Amino acid sequence: LKGHRGITGNELADKLAKQGAAIKINESKKLSLYNAFMKTNLPIVKKNNPDLEHKDAFKLVVSI
Repeated sequence: LKGHRGITGNELADKLAKQGAAIKINESKKLSLYNAFMKTNLPIVKKNNPDLEHKDAFKLVVSI
């Protein structure tokens, strides 16, 4: 972006954004909405409830 010229952090952000946009996504690695939801939320539930067993954390996420 023109407004980012000369500002080191903004120029780096632009560079990283361009690199990220150029990454090809392997179509076979895409997650279903369900799996993406679980992958995002299960670690949060487990972190906030460290004594909860995995199967119980899984059940809790499924109930959301």
